[in-house]
Amino acid sequence: MRLPNTLTGPRLRQGRRAAVSVSLVLTAGLALAGCTPTAEEPDSDPVAESTETSAETAPATIPDTQVGDTMQWAIDMLNSSEDPTVAEIEAKFSDQFLKAVPVEEFLAQTNTAIRPAGPFELSAYEEADELSAVATLEGEVGGAVQLQVGLNEQGEITVMLVSPAP
Repeated sequence: MRLPNTLTGPRLRQGRRAAVSVSLVLTAGLALAGCTPTAEEPDSDPVAESTETSAETAPATIPDTQVGDTMQWAIDMLNSSEDPTVAEIEAKFSDQFLKAVPVEEFLAQTNTAIRPAGPFELSAYEEADELSAVATLEGEVGGAVQLQVGLNEQGEITVMLVSPAP
């Protein structure tokens, strides 16, 4: 006689998620416990540990470049407690961009779909060249997102794309 599996469908997924959460907590607890020196262990080199820790946890930074300054403006705009104005958007974006995405549509999407997930914290940054960059942002709500920014030769934004981070 075969017993029915009571954990199917959503209940199985919830059970698996709970098991994964518990195993992550246990793994983290064991890892922290393993980092505590014991009487039998020789003293570790605090300078080497400090260097390793700071290299692993060094925050991402945005360089002082044209595209870097624009990326910082975009992140600040997403994190602002005030909605960006039409004048701000028109000053930063190229006519080409604004023809494809009218200011009102850009503001509506930004203010209702993106900004509510913030504030955003920079976790990675990479410049492809002097006119384009990608930042990975960790939001308060939801998962990480990628913010891509592209500029024209005049420094106006021609590309701004927010998408889920891979």
